[in-house]
Amino acid sequence: MPKQTQTLKLSKTSIERYMQCPMLWYFSYVEKLPSRTDYPRLCGVQVHRFIAGLYKEHPSNRRFWYQNLNTARKAWIYTWKRALEENRSLILNPDIEMEKKYAGIGCMCIQNYWNQNIGEDNDPISIEKQFTIPLDYPNLKGVSLSGVFDQIRTVNLSWLNKRRPEIFAGEKLLPTYDPVLIVDLKTGWSDFDISDDDSDLVKVRKQFEIQLGIQGAAYSLLYKKVFGKFPAGFLIYPLRLDKKQSIFIKGDEEGPQTVLRENVFHIVENIRNRSFPRNVTANCRRCDFYMECRPNGAMNVSLPDAIPKSISPPEEAHSEKIIQMKLPFGKAKRK
Repeated sequence: MPKQTQTLKLSKTSIERYMQCPMLWYFSYVEKLPSRTDYPRLCGVQVHRFIAGLYKEHPSNRRFWYQNLNTARKAWIYTWKRALEENRSLILNPDIEMEKKYAGIGCMCIQNYWNQNIGEDNDPISIEKQFTIPLDYPNLKGVSLSGVFDQIRTVNLSWLNKRRPEIFAGEKLLPTYDPVLIVDLKTGWSDFDISDDDSDLVKVRKQFEIQLGIQGAAYSLLYKKVFGKFPAGFLIYPLRLDKKQSIFIKGDEEGPQTVLRENVFHIVENIRNRSFPRNVTANCRRCDFYMECRPNGAMNVSLPDAIPKSISPPEEAHSEKIIQMKLPFGKAKRK
């Protein structure tokens, strides 16, 4: 457990873990139990690494490391099989069909990225870089924040001006912003799409978790502290879509920054007070530490069974006799 005189190291992942379940944070960062994985997480990690590897410099100076998409697909299948072999003992609920399913999902993500970027001339200017900063919130000492940016890309100013006119003076970007986007690659599937036909309530409901989530805010703050300016935006890039589409987030705005700040203060106070209660929810099914989390190492497990029939009580023992009371009501006289 970090002492108060030591730096408490937070990240987007660790903040989300504490908010999901304080005991999960405790097992991860205090007990430091070996992490497990599952097919969605393993696929996500391997796809990120594979896409980063596309930009390795090739002797022939070609666009991507692999000669063509077919070669890249074959390389992915090899990468996935090797990842399964190396992580076999760490996979929760091993399943052959799931291995095949996520082999296909990873291949689809890589194929989509290849097709959407092979003809572009806007390569990322930074790939898979980690940054760490001290958090200098008022009345908060000894806390750092770190994060890994999947990509940083420059952005077309005319495209940006349509989405964020408030950070422009005429056609010029304000000097407090850099013309770059932090890009986060997503291999999962979530419906964040909104349409003009959606009501305002539906639009907010669909995107609440990402527009006010901590990732865009945390990464915008990280960039600001490292480079001295805010990035122009944070971009979610869904790799499962076969068309180049993204979700734009203004992580520097007060709303997301307030949510991040509130979470940080809440987590720091509770960690330093050693508050790690179990938050038992449906997330426990996917937790790495559900076996270690059982109080005293024991747990009653119930097998499915039919609902038992009720037992009829003796006729007189638990029932009251209904007594009809006869009262001398006379007939009302008409006046």
